Amino acid sequence: MMFLLYGEDVLSSRQKLTAIQDKFLATNPPENLLVRSANELTIPKLPNLFLAQTLLGGKRLIVLKNILALSPAEFKTALLELIKPQDFSDTTVIFYESETFDKRQALYKFLNKPRQVQEFLNPTGIVLVRRVGELALGYGLKLTPAIVDQLIVSSQGDLLGIDNDLKKLSAFSQNRTLCETDIAALLPGVLQLNVFSALSALVRKDSRTFLDIFNQQLDKGEDIVKILGALTFQLRGAVQVWELANQGLSAHQIAARVGLHPFAVKQNLALVKGLTKAQLTAQYQCLVAIDHQLKTGACAPENVPVKLVTTAAL
Repeated sequence: MMFLLYGEDVLSSRQKLTAIQDKFLATNPPENLLVRSANELTIPKLPNLFLAQTLLGGKRLIVLKNILALSPAEFKTALLELIKPQDFSDTTVIFYESETFDKRQALYKFLNKPRQVQEFLNPTGIVLVRRVGELALGYGLKLTPAIVDQLIVSSQGDLLGIDNDLKKLSAFSQNRTLCETDIAALLPGVLQLNVFSALSALVRKDSRTFLDIFNQQLDKGEDIVKILGALTFQLRGAVQVWELANQGLSAHQIAARVGLHPFAVKQNLALVKGLTKAQLTAQYQCLVAIDHQLKTGACAPENVPVKLVTTAAL
């Protein structure tokens, strides 16, 4: 059998792969598990990879990492030609992808079959909040809802980044509820990034305040990509809150629907008060465009603050 595990939620896909390997090793010898990354494989090594027998025989589990994303085209062509006619009755092959890849390639189309592929998408809203809570409990952490919201905003909803932050916090917590002072000391930048104040200043055309906050974060060593990403992530959430508020939902109903702390919902409602959806959407599209320009080199980092003020302010 062959399986493909991939997706933007790298933490969950990694946990799934670990569970599969652990289950296999519970009933099979370690030498029957073979894990290879894209940089370890070449075309001459392919036949031995699949056809070699272990000393004691039995079932085999082969894990191939980031072949779709990182291996050369000629290697993937040779691999596809080799595995197409194979039965693999005693061998399970797992293609594990933690990087993004082109879904137009032939190898992906061959692997993308029902019950053989699992895509892991980043959770959002209340599902994301619940997932972060589960991760925190797994580390023995007691976090307030406001801290959970801050971790999500700071990481732009990336569970792998959140998990790394939680590992740092678990060594410090000593089974007590952490406060914002603790988080600020342990994770510089998570609470220092005043997203609401900066975004509020931007949408209200208060250029001086916005630039002061933005430049203060840069002076504290914040990564400009992270600052811009957090602004974009926060505005996307604000648009969602605006839509639900205009459907007649209360702050508490919105909080339950999207998984935000009620305090965060009230901040978002204050942020979008008096603005139209068209204005918010245009603002969001500007932020996304500038973020893309920054990451592709079309906009120099030192030009981002002024560009935000001149093109993204409503």
